[in-house]
Amino acid sequence: MMAKRLINKQFISADVETQVVNKLRDACGCDYTGKLMRMQRDINSSQGMMDKFFEKFPLKQFRAKCDVFINILTSGVWPIPTFDIPMKLPVILQPVIDNFNTFYHSEYSGRRLTWIFQLGSVDVRLSFVKRPVMATMNAQQLAICLAFSDTDTVSLSEMKEVTGMADEYLETNVDCLVSAGILRRQESASILSLNMEYAPKKPRIKILAPVTKEQPQQEKEETEKSTGDMRLVFLQATVCRVMKAHLNMNHATLVKAVKEQTQTRFIPNEVMIKKTIDVLLEKEYIRRSLTAQDVYEYIV
Repeated sequence: MMAKRLINKQFISADVETQVVNKLRDACGCDYTGKLMRMQRDINSSQGMMDKFFEKFPLKQFRAKCDVFINILTSGVWPIPTFDIPMKLPVILQPVIDNFNTFYHSEYSGRRLTWIFQLGSVDVRLSFVKRPVMATMNAQQLAICLAFSDTDTVSLSEMKEVTGMADEYLETNVDCLVSAGILRRQESASILSLNMEYAPKKPRIKILAPVTKEQPQQEKEETEKSTGDMRLVFLQATVCRVMKAHLNMNHATLVKAVKEQTQTRFIPNEVMIKKTIDVLLEKEYIRRSLTAQDVYEYIV
């Protein structure tokens, strides 16, 4: 998905992404690509936002150890889950979050800032192995790894208290770290320890993020809703275009004409077309004829 590619910065260049969106706009129209263009603007503006943030809050002590980048995404534009996995944020990240909250609300009073940490990723240097390894993982996996800062073994009950995660999310993230070889389950499955024999072949690895049952379903529902909204806007434009060309048409003829003009992109059912006509009647783009109820007239 384009959204995940932009968030994780897995694109070749911003210019290539812009060219793809422009081609889609030429082929499908602005209504179809409006959100894609807004997503690109969000990513571009996030860089400027971070520059202003570090001007006000240099965080020299924090940035001497690690760097941070925050994407500011417009609500309702991105096809991403709107919920976050409950957890206790690692202490090392708290100053950045607190300072950015202060900065953002001073720049944009009245706006609400919602953090979705599950979409973020962190690069962690694993120093307990013989050869240092850089591992890319999510915030939940980072919280689990930090529980081993002062000890080599941690029980699941202690891990739950430290991370604040529910059993389902804790288990799935632990399983990912165990599968990657970073952690090891003891004979008692409720005891976890660092795998001191861990020796990956590559100097950089990526820990897979778990997929819970709720996330795909919610993403599917949000994507379907977003697609439906864009199609309704496209149908409104199509009905207006047809009515403007004919000035008046009966219901059956209008439905047939709309289907003919939209069939290259999708085939709307009569319920969608009827809903679109009702919206245009309410907006007073068209009206019912005084002589026949099934005839519509275009309002010039």
